[in-house]
Amino acid sequence: MGMYEYLVQAMNPAQMELALDLLRREQELSSGQIEGLVRRLARRRRAPLGVQAQAKLDLARLLGAWSSGGTDRGVGRAARLAEALAIYESIRSEFEGTEFALRAGRALGRLERLSPGKMAPDFLTHDPAGNEIRLFDLRGQVVVVYFSDSTSADFGADLDRAEAEGRRHWDSRFAWVGIHRGGSSAALEEALGGTLPSGEHAWEGAGASGAAQTWSIPAYETTVVIGPSGLVCAVNPAKALLERHITDLLSELQQQGRQRQADSGGGSDQGGGGDERGTDDTSVGRLPGMKVRASGEGVRPPGEQTP
Repeated sequence: MGMYEYLVQAMNPAQMELALDLLRREQELSSGQIEGLVRRLARRRRAPLGVQAQAKLDLARLLGAWSSGGTDRGVGRAARLAEALAIYESIRSEFEGTEFALRAGRALGRLERLSPGKMAPDFLTHDPAGNEIRLFDLRGQVVVVYFSDSTSADFGADLDRAEAEGRRHWDSRFAWVGIHRGGSSAALEEALGGTLPSGEHAWEGAGASGAAQTWSIPAYETTVVIGPSGLVCAVNPAKALLERHITDLLSELQQQGRQRQADSGGGSDQGGGGDERGTDDTSVGRLPGMKVRASGEGVRPPGEQTP
């Protein structure tokens, strides 16, 4: 925290820009601490206009990312979303004709489509082999759509981190969709060669149609959590909130499955925690990308597999 305090208060524009860049990638500080530091940069009157504009864009992104679950419901979430919209509008006015204004305009459109509580628009993209990946086909599952940072110099590390996140929630009712815009389709295919089948992965090059274009996703890393009904639950939640959302949504699905069994007079012998589809790999609810195995050759949990 001390380093950020120094950079935020610095008079050198390069140090201010460094603070913004580091805060976008910060994993240790809480979302509240990050927001507070970015807000201070956005309010610095002596900061260069470019730093002010970027800080305001980052602040609006943090405010608009507030999720729809738990303590984030109601007036608090609505107020944060309203502030984010107001900041984007002010950027379009103050920096008219600049790249910052264009980015603010795209962000406004994105918020209209992907705000928590709204239905996530369907998209069609393709894996490196050309197979279709469509969001609508995953309805009924908890879905995390992860867009990698197209400017990242370490594509392999980004993919490993995303893959690890997908494995953490190994469940037939959970789908991890990685949309990768860094490297190339060949690089993605090579990187996927040694991974476990814990999700779908697509590569979308510059200018290519697909999920990133449909949702107007910017170049930086973006994570969207979607509930089983297709409603957006959270956009860019902090890591702890991401875990909570996934766990809570899976628990709700489990409870719904048990309730349906009870209502229909069915037993509760099924494995997999009460989902009426069970845990058979041949069920509709199997993890996307998972190959159907012969009887007795079901996919083992990630910790028991050999990469």
